Amino acid sequence: MASNIKKIITFGDSFTAGDELLQDTYMEEILEMLKSHSHIKVSKSGKLESKHSINKFQQELSAFMKDKCSDKWTEYNRQFEYTYSSLLAKRLGVEVVNYSRGGNSNLGIYDNVVNCIETIDSSTLLLIGSTFLNRKTRWWPQAQSKNWSGIHKHLYNYKTYLPGWGLRHKSDIDRAPAHKKYVALDLEFGDDWYFSYLSFTAQLLALKAELTSKNIPHYFIDTTGTHNSATTNNFSNLEFDSSTKKQQEYIQKTIASVLLPVSLLDSASSSNRAGLKHSQLFGHFSREAHKQYANYLFDVVTRPNIV
Repeated sequence: MASNIKKIITFGDSFTAGDELLQDTYMEEILEMLKSHSHIKVSKSGKLESKHSINKFQQELSAFMKDKCSDKWTEYNRQFEYTYSSLLAKRLGVEVVNYSRGGNSNLGIYDNVVNCIETIDSSTLLLIGSTFLNRKTRWWPQAQSKNWSGIHKHLYNYKTYLPGWGLRHKSDIDRAPAHKKYVALDLEFGDDWYFSYLSFTAQLLALKAELTSKNIPHYFIDTTGTHNSATTNNFSNLEFDSSTKKQQEYIQKTIASVLLPVSLLDSASSSNRAGLKHSQLFGHFSREAHKQYANYLFDVVTRPNIV
């Protein structure tokens, strides 16, 4: 396969986009900034640890990175260089395009791929990263406004968002405008893990069938290690009664047959066991983890029989 690849296109969330990977370029300056926040420590893994809020430092670091990069898109373009997709492309000697976005949901990733399929041919390798199941994509109303003015892709949390809308108690929902009432009820009751897994399975099967029919080479990647990872598997922790046992077995078998067996989290865990840094300051995986995963993908692409 490798000899036919001229280009790599990748889709996913912040783990595939390479969020935080640019930190290492300025780590000496960042560690100097941390000295004024004595309650925050950097663990051996590379992640920040504190019993108190780190919001102030997070804001300072965001301003620092903006100053170094002039804007968020410049920061994104520079961090792409250290992602597993860019490192793989460099080893293969091909172009790479990264369409990943921080906070993207599985449905958002699915839509991103579908919208590009007609422009892609068999000389392009697609790397499709998955994300956490309880992320959702929908138009989101700004605070103090009834207008749906942006797309929100992050994990929803009932206690985090509703108080900001003045919906501190369930009785408040009855008096809320329709657009807030719908989201409020969905936040509280809409996280059905079984349905989420069914939807994710359907998305995987649909994309695989479409890409296969067009002879487009592709791999589905469990970047966060939440689906089919040797490190963790959330699905196996769910409880099913006898009536849904067959569906559970089908979903697990399907996911295992579509996703690559090694996740980016597995590479991070491997780095940790080797005594290497495996996390960035706020929890995204390290450059070393991306490097290890790129090496794994290189073997997969050049020697497909190892999968």
